[in-house]
Amino acid sequence: GGPVTENKPAAASDSSQSVAVKMLLKRMQELQQQLREQQQQLAAAQAASYSTPEAKEAVVMAIQGQISDTNAALAQVTANLVREMAKGSGSGSVVNTTA
Repeated sequence: GGPVTENKPAAASDSSQSVAVKMLLKRMQELQQQLREQQQQLAAAQAASYSTPEAKEAVVMAIQGQISDTNAALAQVTANLVREMAKGSGSGSVVNTTA
């Protein structure tokens, strides 16, 4: 299995872009799935009974922190995706040249 991509240089730039988009879309789906699971964990944590209110707060805050991280990652992936897709469709209109 040698490098196959070198066979079609014309499509190389095109395919590498769609690969990037595909990867970002896949990552986005994974993060959305993760977010759903974390929200379920949060609901479960809020419904569960704890020995102390502090214990409950610690668990809930930890999960909220994870959700916040996932949301941030999702925002980053979305921004990257928008940028990649903008590259694909006539980038002249997207790039702002007025300085």
